[in-house]
Amino acid sequence: MPFLKRLRDTTRETANLGVIEDGEVVTLSQVESREIMRAISPPGGRVPVMCSGMGKAILATWEDTAIDRAIERHGLRAMTKRSLTSPDAVHSEIRNIRQRGYALDDEEFVMGLRCVAAVVWGPSGEPACAISVSGLASRMTPEKVQQTGVTVQRLARELTEVLGGKAPD
Repeated sequence: MPFLKRLRDTTRETANLGVIEDGEVVTLSQVESREIMRAISPPGGRVPVMCSGMGKAILATWEDTAIDRAIERHGLRAMTKRSLTSPDAVHSEIRNIRQRGYALDDEEFVMGLRCVAAVVWGPSGEPACAISVSGLASRMTPEKVQQTGVTVQRLARELTEVLGGKAPD
């Protein structure tokens, strides 16, 4: 919780922690923004993995063949007109995530909301979870998305260290 509170206080947006379960991201913990208009996905809430910044952050750590198997098993549900609906689009997005170091849900789950996420590593070198910041698209401008990406990455690294985790080489 202290990391999520820091993330919320630094960005002024809602901070989340989630894991992948059966093709969906499950929010385990959340610290709500203090803004009047804010993103809320209460603990226990579920989102299709490809429509979630946290889901895509974790998926970007997987081998491409494992991502293909997940697509075959769970499909690509379109939640908005911006959702990824083809394997080619997913792989293009995964390449972008790997390059920039954080994932983005760009109004793919709910129109008007953006989410920036990074993976937290466990002691075995596997992704343990992801943390994210969700906010209104009107506040999450491209500049703020970039700044938030750097912040989320930094806090994900710090949380990884506290948990005794290690990112693969």
